[in-house]
Amino acid sequence: MKTTQTQLQNQKGFTLVEIAIVLVIIGLLLGGVLKGQELIENTKIKAVKTGADALMSAVYGYQDRYNNLPGDDADLLAGATQAAGNEDGLITAAEAPWESLRLAGFLAGSGAAAPENPFGGTTTLLSVTNGIQICQGGLTQEQKQLVDTKYDDGDGTTGVIVEGGAAPSATYATAASTICITY
Repeated sequence: MKTTQTQLQNQKGFTLVEIAIVLVIIGLLLGGVLKGQELIENTKIKAVKTGADALMSAVYGYQDRYNNLPGDDADLLAGATQAAGNEDGLITAAEAPWESLRLAGFLAGSGAAAPENPFGGTTTLLSVTNGIQICQGGLTQEQKQLVDTKYDDGDGTTGVIVEGGAAPSATYATAASTICITY
């Protein structure tokens, strides 16, 4: 059967301009989604540092009020379930400072569980030779590098922000996904 000129004119389809417009719209939507994901990631990166700063402010407040580090008190606050500290001026993993900070009103919530960071990892608070270290787990290599570059020297082995952290004792080893900020 032969196709006539009228039959060809009656066929409907998308023109090249219509297809180009659809592709531009899809490109703009995809670009917006990717930019949104980047903004969310940058916000989490910033929250790692600001969250650590807020925790350190809580530690300083506790230390100012009680003349001791949280978790290191021999005299526990009313309602504490953790073991008393030995008042050696150090915070160790066994002294669980979170409950002390919560009972004193410096940290929201209740109990001795460590708070979660923006990436879903746990937070650790320890004394080290040159100060107090707040370690946050659950970060990828790229995320750790971004935090270190933005707030320190960009080298994961030097400065106040280090990968894995400086272990204060042989009983404590940080995970590979951890970044530690020393105050």
